[in-house]
Amino acid sequence: MLARCRFLCYNISILARSGTVHVATTKRKYKGEVYQTTLLRRSYRQGGKVKHETLGNISHLPPRLIDIIRRGLRGDLQRMA
Repeated sequence: MLARCRFLCYNISILARSGTVHVATTKRKYKGEVYQTTLLRRSYRQGGKVKHETLGNISHLPPRLIDIIRRGLRGDLQRMA
């Protein structure tokens, strides 16, 4: 599984070259329930405003893998083992 994580983080880091890619976690309440969504997003500027493009929904992944992706995008690859 760790090899898959490294491969995924490497491919995501390639995406980061076209804009800042990050993991965004949002929480919202609806009818008394709290829903959490974790998205892979790219930030860029358009007309002086910051825009976000969603590259994928990674909510279905285990929390440990989401943390590995988040650290990989930050450049903390040496601490991923």
